[in-house]
Amino acid sequence: MFDEAGAYGEFEEIEVETNGVWVPRFGLLVNANIGIGGHYPLLHCAGFDSSTHAEAVRTAVAYSDAVIHHLTKHEAMVKAINTYMDAKKAFYAHGGTKGKFETAFLDSQAPIDHAWATFTFIPEAYE
Repeated sequence: MFDEAGAYGEFEEIEVETNGVWVPRFGLLVNANIGIGGHYPLLHCAGFDSSTHAEAVRTAVAYSDAVIHHLTKHEAMVKAINTYMDAKKAFYAHGGTKGKFETAFLDSQAPIDHAWATFTFIPEAYE
């Protein structure tokens, strides 16, 4: 079992946890479990050839850094998260009742999915 990447804590209302498992002669499996505003989950999993433990550690750490970078620096992702958080706050500020605030809150979720779908990680780019 390999868990060097660990949990990265909270970035405002974004919780990020990345994990990796290195299996000798097989490779590295990594995943990211992200919670936005306590309500909206995002997941990502990937596998990579990693012949040594040291290579797996470097790849897992780079993967974690890439996930955090995408969430906090990718313009479309930041904009989608901010829109979602604003809509969530407005919805709950008005009692969490149905109506235009609920529609705006629900509509704000799709852009997060679209922006997250653009996340890619190529280990060689981080060497």
